[in-house]
Amino acid sequence: MDLKRKLLAVFCCLIGAVLLMTACHVRRDPGSDPGNGIYDPGGKDQKTDNDGAFTDSETFVEPDFIDFTVSRYLYEELTPAEQQAYRSIYNNVFSHPERIPIPEISQEELGNVMQALRYDNPHILCLENTYTYYVKGSSYYVVPNYADSAENCRTRTLEAVSAARTLASSALAESDPYRRELLIHDAICENCTYQSGPDAADIYGCLCRRSAVCEGYSLTGKLMLDMAGIPNIAITGVGRNRSGNTESHMWNAVLLGGEWYYLDITWDDPVTADGEAVVRHSYFNITKDLLDVTHFDYTEPAVVNAVNTAQDYYVKNGCFCTADNWRELLESAMSGATENHCEFRFENAEVFALAKAELLDEDGLGQLFADVFAGSVTRYTYSLDEDVLVLHIDW
Repeated sequence: MDLKRKLLAVFCCLIGAVLLMTACHVRRDPGSDPGNGIYDPGGKDQKTDNDGAFTDSETFVEPDFIDFTVSRYLYEELTPAEQQAYRSIYNNVFSHPERIPIPEISQEELGNVMQALRYDNPHILCLENTYTYYVKGSSYYVVPNYADSAENCRTRTLEAVSAARTLASSALAESDPYRRELLIHDAICENCTYQSGPDAADIYGCLCRRSAVCEGYSLTGKLMLDMAGIPNIAITGVGRNRSGNTESHMWNAVLLGGEWYYLDITWDDPVTADGEAVVRHSYFNITKDLLDVTHFDYTEPAVVNAVNTAQDYYVKNGCFCTADNWRELLESAMSGATENHCEFRFENAEVFALAKAELLDEDGLGQLFADVFAGSVTRYTYSLDEDVLVLHIDW
């Protein structure tokens, strides 16, 4: 009986160890089993322990289709060891190796690295969200899961990057960074429809299928802003949408004139009741105070400090309303409009409430149209982005 109890105890310990390793998704030395998907998934010869050892590179080896500076602010937030892993994965991933050597880091640290890789480099289309952290002896590896073959991934990436260059062509010809950003923002909104589906969370969906969710919008913005030489960051968190529901969300931070601003391209691309898409700018270069009304639970690099309003769309375009000027601004903007749409931001909630009461509750908007257009315009609509103090008027 003693021997049986001892054997049972040993067996239970072994099972417990296996379950623990499985629970944290760490694979240790799989031995020589050719069917384990790490050593020999394609029937190749076994590698020796010394093959593929980690060697540090202090530089990024950019693929040949990257001829612009990539903003890598998330990389800058990593520890030195995490940065080494990031560089090793980036410099190898485009050729789709079975495993990529990395320095000794924890699984949590590898998670930081993989997220930073994806959001710093939207042109990496080949990686799935899942991967294996693999330890063999004193060597550490990540075993990626690839979305497709290396050849097919390259073809799709080239197609998406080419589409981005075409879409950004007008922006790239502009000398003013603000104008470049504005043209990129508007081009993405006009090119893409908010819709889930294949590739909706990456640049291929937004640029080539022309439909995406917030992640596709934001990562496309990241790519095109990089092309335009505008430093920027893709940020993940939670948003409270216009229906009052919270959902996972992604947006950007941009650096203009030495100051940071927030940019939410997705939420500037609504669809009106009649199905006509209207590009808006409620979330174009807003401050942290405005962002935090609807965006939560996000972390960002320490360099971001969005408190300036100089590059806010409404400030730049003379549509920022104060208590003293809001009525005159509305009349001036509407009479000089080249399109049947105007939009205005109000300086604070008090002025916004005052304008709403006079324009909407007392039908002052109808009188405003009568004054501006002398009765030639009788049909109009309006909408409010109350969280960010914006009024949209269409006619």
